[in-house]
Parts: sequence; C-alpha cells; structure tokens
Amino acid sequence: MKATKAEKAESLQTLRASCPVGETIWACYRGTTRNGTSYIDFYVLKGSADGSVSKHWLSYHMARALGLRFDERRDCILAPFMNMDQAFEIVARLARTLHGDYKSLRKENF
Repeated sequence: MKATKAEKAESLQTLRASCPVGETIWACYRGTTRNGTSYIDFYVLKGSADGSVSKHWLSYHMARALGLRFDERRDCILAPFMNMDQAFEIVARLARTLHGDYKSLRKENF
C-alpha cells in the first residue's frame, strides 16, 4: 500500500524530530530469504539523565517516508537484494531525504 502525501509528510516530520544531524540509527536484521531479501528493523537509542536508555522504533515511518515495503506481520522493512549493505543504503537514503547529505546520519548494527 502506498502512503499518501499527508502520511509521508507526517512520517518525515516524526523522523526529523527523532533523527537530527549526527544521530546514530541502529539496524537489526530480523531474517533473510533465499533470494536475498532482508527483514530489517531500525531504532534510535536515547539516553536519559537517570542513566536509562530508551529505544525508539523508526521502521514504520522510514518505510512510509522512503516508499519502501513494510511487512506488517514481522513489523519491519522488506529490503530487496542490493549489492551492498541494505541497512546502510536505507539509512543513507533517509539522511539524503531529511538533511540533503547521505553522511548526516550514522548506521550501526545490533
């Protein structure tokens, strides 16, 4: 299902608030099919003053903002086979979309 312009704008607004320049996006690979399609989740980790860390889930908003397929059964992005690290490609696309520079966000793996 394609996201409407309003849904895409809402997701972009949420992502801009969650992912300022220099933020690290954490990728978690949930599985891979035989043909190379990966199931990937994306998070931002935020620390608080009391030392606790909270995990903010971004996958749904990233899929809507970037026009990617979202697997509702597994609650993650379906990344078709690419010739490089799929999570890096998605985070670089997000960085270009939000900030105009693919290096404005960092990607790490769980």
